[in-house]
Amino acid sequence: MGRASRAKKYRAPRGTGTHGRKNWPWFLAIGLIVAVGVGLIVVSKTGSDSAASERPTVDDHFHASINVDICGTDIGPPPEFEQAADNPAIVPGVHSHGDGLIHIHPHSTAETGDNATVGLFFDYGGWTVSEDSLTLWDGSTVSNGDPCEALDGAPGEVRWSLNGEEQSGNVADHVLACGLACGDENDQIVIAFLPEDEELPPPPEPPDPVDLPTEETPGATGVGGVPVPGDVPTGDAPTDTGPAATGPAPESSVPPAS
Repeated sequence: MGRASRAKKYRAPRGTGTHGRKNWPWFLAIGLIVAVGVGLIVVSKTGSDSAASERPTVDDHFHASINVDICGTDIGPPPEFEQAADNPAIVPGVHSHGDGLIHIHPHSTAETGDNATVGLFFDYGGWTVSEDSLTLWDGSTVSNGDPCEALDGAPGEVRWSLNGEEQSGNVADHVLACGLACGDENDQIVIAFLPEDEELPPPPEPPDPVDLPTEETPGATGVGGVPVPGDVPTGDAPTDTGPAATGPAPESSVPPAS
């Protein structure tokens, strides 16, 4: 009896230990999967929060001037748009009022922080901009190497400047700065298609925005009555349709005919 009892006590731990050793890879795999999933959630949330907190935010409203020169000719300001060219149901928070400015007041985190780029503005307007080519609101399309007939047929290339200083890289990736709202100067962007030996035109004096918000002026409405925060309608001022004033008519200052 004594030996049988001791044998049972001896075999039981061996069986349990063998079972644990066989299953430890499974537990390790589950642990790794859980750790990776939690890590991805944290990274995703951190990135979203970062984009929402970096300026511009949904509470901002500021401007950047933009000018485009093709072979020595300024093509004029981007036309007004307050709907995305490829989806009229979208009311962009980065848009134009036809005043030579990019108006930046994001409506969602898709337009905040590093998402508020020159490329986003062009996409919303239905145009394209890259290091190699431009498709613009005047109907022109140019690509690097195309001749500038107005400049003796010299091949042009896409170039750009920021606040008077020529830049490298893709202007589409430039994140629009908050400028005066952050105690700095507003972005003055010049995009040009010019031969490499031609000097970029200086940025013109920034125009006054047409939509400076005031307490007396309500916001405009976008598609389907969706409000466009901070914008002021640019049409004719409404006429007074209230009731006519009552009371005696003023006396005429013209003497009666004799």
